[in-house]
Amino acid sequence: MTKSELIEILSARQGHLKADDVDLAVKSLLEMMGASLSGGERIEIRGFGSFSLHYRPPRLGRNPKTGDKVDVQILDIQRAGQYEWNYGAARDLRVLRDIYPPRIQLRFRRMDANGNVVAEGDRKLADLAYLMSPPPLPASDTLRYEKRLIDQWVRREFVTRR
Repeated sequence: MTKSELIEILSARQGHLKADDVDLAVKSLLEMMGASLSGGERIEIRGFGSFSLHYRPPRLGRNPKTGDKVDVQILDIQRAGQYEWNYGAARDLRVLRDIYPPRIQLRFRRMDANGNVVAEGDRKLADLAYLMSPPPLPASDTLRYEKRLIDQWVRREFVTRR
């Protein structure tokens, strides 16, 4: 269920409330929850569930077949699309156009099973034709184009051809 679907359902069920009031209430609730989670707090709604953020420390990627390890640091990321604010009710609409391709700048170090550095460097990734290929799935994943860009880089950089 999306935020707009939730607002629509609540507006229909609570006919005595204006749709704008329901919209404001839902957005306010979500903003407060987001701020609490960002501040390290845990949210518990009895009878529904609890929410909390869990820090996952960085870890090395490892190829189980060869034992090679890869350490990747994302230095900068520009997501696909651009937020455009002139769409009235759709205030947080991200518009995907070919002039806003995903771009990622990263630093990596690849080590063999013994810990010896095999390769390292900085890379600037961009998928200028990201709208010309089939969209990655699932469509609900807001980072799908960026994840595809990283997947393509991993295949080019690390997969050995036979």
